[in-house]
Amino acid sequence: MTPLESELLKSFWPYLWTAIMASVSWFLKAQNQRLEAMKNDLHKLCEARESLEKQMIEDRAATRHRIDRLIGDCDARITRIEAICDSSTCKSGNPPRRSGDTKPVHWAHDSDVFGGK
Repeated sequence: MTPLESELLKSFWPYLWTAIMASVSWFLKAQNQRLEAMKNDLHKLCEARESLEKQMIEDRAATRHRIDRLIGDCDARITRIEAICDSSTCKSGNPPRRSGDTKPVHWAHDSDVFGGK
């Protein structure tokens, strides 16, 4: 390096150092803003996920309640149908439901889908 270059570097070094530090400071501030934006977006995403989970739990409970009501209604309807069929088939002296039946008809047992097990 020539003495002129050396002298110029010595005289402009504070300005050069200030410019370097300003650019580093600007870069760190920009990175900090990006990280803050990412943190806020992640927080919003977590809130949305919690809201969706809560809604899914509520929907599952409502669906379970509807299914339980349907099961109860079907059970009551089948009980009524079996009672009517039992009283009209067995007690009125009508012939058995099938031509091959030799035993007395027991409607509730014969209509059991699991075969009385």
